[in-house]
Amino acid sequence: MPDFADFDRRRYRAVDVATGYDGWAPTYEQSVLDDMDRALLSRLNRPRWHQVRRAADLGCGSDQVAAGAGAGWQLAELTESAIDDIWIAAKPRWAHLRGHPFTMAAVWV
Repeated sequence: MPDFADFDRRRYRAVDVATGYDGWAPTYEQSVLDDMDRALLSRLNRPRWHQVRRAADLGCGSDQVAAGAGAGWQLAELTESAIDDIWIAAKPRWAHLRGHPFTMAAVWV
């Protein structure tokens, strides 16, 4: 497992999940552009978005695949994205992270 310090050039202190989320959530919309999320979701073959009446965003947490399978859901599709030119155009300071995995989208049925 990589050391968090390898990615942390601002020397943030490490905190528990709840504390970190409380500090990050109010700025999410300014941090992650909708186009970045849409680019990832557009790669999915399922669901057929024009047929979707309801969807849930379960966010980013640990053990998602094990938890979903344990609750009786079946993973139908998974796509991932790394930091690429689109991300770097929006966030030039992320250039040193090019190629690092960053987001994923899962389809559960």
